[in-house]
Amino acid sequence: MTNHGIHVYFVDGYPQAIIGDDVQGLLEQVTSNCECISLSHVSKHACKDIVLEAHNHGIRVFHYKADEEILYFVNESRDSFQSQVMIDGEMDLVGYDAWNNKLITVPYHKEGGKMIFTLSLNSCQSIILI
Repeated sequence: MTNHGIHVYFVDGYPQAIIGDDVQGLLEQVTSNCECISLSHVSKHACKDIVLEAHNHGIRVFHYKADEEILYFVNESRDSFQSQVMIDGEMDLVGYDAWNNKLITVPYHKEGGKMIFTLSLNSCQSIILI
């Protein structure tokens, strides 16, 4: 992953063992190309601060950053989910529904350096914000 520009972080320690043919060589490569950080510093290495007003263990948020930023929200819960979402930064948001292959208007407003919008996802539904 690091060879393709993806930053890899291990939290609170490197792996103690790796399964494979060249175990020592692979372990040395992992520890030389990846950074080890403490759990308390994880948020400093994250790309954006994303805050959901409501809590739900089934909501997953993935943040990909390259030339463009992509935020991917997935509801893995059996229940529907609705919450206000606050994201650091002021970029324009466009939603993409991958299941139906269509763009979605995402009403939002900017306030104090944050974008604020309402996220509504049924069970097993997802949305990609570009």
